Amino acid sequence: MTSPQPDDLPQADDFGAIALQAAQAGAAAIARVRGAGPLEPVFKSGSHDMVTAADRAAEQAVVDTIRAVRPDDPILGEEGGSRVGTTDVQWVVDPLDGTANFVYGRADYAVSVGVRVGGVPVAGAIVRPDHGQWVRGGPDGVAAGRDGEPGAPSASLDRPGIELSTALVAICLPYDLAARRRVLAVAADLAERVRAIRVMGSAAGDLAGVVLGQCDAVLGFGLAEWDVAAGEAIVRAAGGSVRRLDSTAGLPVLISGPRSLVDALAGAIGQ
Repeated sequence: MTSPQPDDLPQADDFGAIALQAAQAGAAAIARVRGAGPLEPVFKSGSHDMVTAADRAAEQAVVDTIRAVRPDDPILGEEGGSRVGTTDVQWVVDPLDGTANFVYGRADYAVSVGVRVGGVPVAGAIVRPDHGQWVRGGPDGVAAGRDGEPGAPSASLDRPGIELSTALVAICLPYDLAARRRVLAVAADLAERVRAIRVMGSAAGDLAGVVLGQCDAVLGFGLAEWDVAAGEAIVRAAGGSVRRLDSTAGLPVLISGPRSLVDALAGAIGQ
């Protein structure tokens, strides 16, 4: 994918379209880095928290795409690609969510670009490069598609009828290993009350999966802003619910999905 040209750029106020174009630019940067040869990960906070040249190249591509259209907006990037700005429109970027999966050759990673206005998530886009999938959402609704496709409106999450006992729940684990043990204890108790639990290793990918119908809800522990900014906006735009709890297993919790299922999950984990 080449850099966007002026005539190709979305309108400056079309946040969802800009987020999608930026995320796709990040995905293209990842492909270029991977095609150039083996990757040597660097460990940020432990043997499980990695960053690669692909993460950094993707973040730079995302930032460049946003700045081409919205040069005055602040940007918060996971890998240090943050920019100060003079507006209340903030872009929150996870250039490669699921780096460990990527390093191991797994397909479960994503590029996530969220938009917050006055601190409130309003739009976002998530691209899953190896799946060839994307989803974007904002005030005008949610669309999803595959590479090279214009996309189509997604199904609404504002629907009853999903029972806790028949739900497939994606769980996002924290980086801290001691905290992981506590979360896995919560998951063990929950496993007896739901259809199945999945741990994919990419919160952004999981949140996209709720909208794409690949899981029924997401239960995330200790997630960072860039993990969820895009996904939260997309799920809400699709008619779903995002609920934040102060502490379960000693960590802040985010539950996302259809409202009735979010409420049932909150009750199931004692909140």
